[in-house]
Amino acid sequence: MRRLGDDFRSHVRRDWTAFESLLSTDLVVVSHRTLGWPLHDRASLLESNRLHTEQVPDVAHVLRTLEVRGGVALLMVETSGHSADGSHFSWPTWSVSQSVAGLIMRMEIFDIEDEAAARARFEELASADPRTPHVDNRAIGVARRGGWLMSNGEPGRLVEMTTDDIEMIDRRQLISLPPMHGQAEMQRAAEGLNEFFGLQQIEPLAVRGHRLGLALTTFTAPNGFLGVSLTLLELDEAGLASRYVEFDETDLPAALAELEERHRLIEGDAYTDADRCSPRSRPPSRRATGRASTS
Repeated sequence: MRRLGDDFRSHVRRDWTAFESLLSTDLVVVSHRTLGWPLHDRASLLESNRLHTEQVPDVAHVLRTLEVRGGVALLMVETSGHSADGSHFSWPTWSVSQSVAGLIMRMEIFDIEDEAAARARFEELASADPRTPHVDNRAIGVARRGGWLMSNGEPGRLVEMTTDDIEMIDRRQLISLPPMHGQAEMQRAAEGLNEFFGLQQIEPLAVRGHRLGLALTTFTAPNGFLGVSLTLLELDEAGLASRYVEFDETDLPAALAELEERHRLIEGDAYTDADRCSPRSRPPSRRATGRASTS
């Protein structure tokens, strides 16, 4: 739901860089419309948005209906505006989108008359096998959105996704921060990072259940300086971030060990010897050593 809100806010602000960062590099776009811009991938979708804005400068998108099941959403969106000669346009459409690991992976667009076809596609995608080759769970989605808010100058909105008593622990050896507790301390730290770094990227590495996710986090400053660490994020039962732990980028074995230990604590008596296995994971694309197994 929040990711859809980020999508609409990006359009309102005409911030195509922010919009692009919501889309997977492997995005598949299918247009079932009788007329319209030919769409098939991220580049064509971005170009379509750019041309719509040029042709209809005051173009606006209004969400009329929304159904969400897992990572799949069915939307009815009304797009309207005025052309350069003052003519008014309005065209409602149905859209089905599928998100994985906090990014939009698939989007299909239908004419307003084709509600039955749009709903059938929504049901098909929502009912598909939820297993995915991507490292994904609810915690990864929260981490991805947090990175998006930081990258787009909105660190103040991080409190929407955290508990009042959020805990932050830094286990890095060379450069580390003191322990922090509560939203106020977290907010000050986030604003400080945002002043120095302009971009935060999240690379999911491993998950346990729905509440724990481990990611390689990269902060990039305008001068090109990089800050890289491993971030273990834990959610509470309501899906709010309750605990962050930072590790050196080379300390992957310790990060995975703590990921498993936190999972054991969350599961309690439900945790058995059968659960003592490698987390669903994949090796990082760069830097981090002691690579995670893919079992």
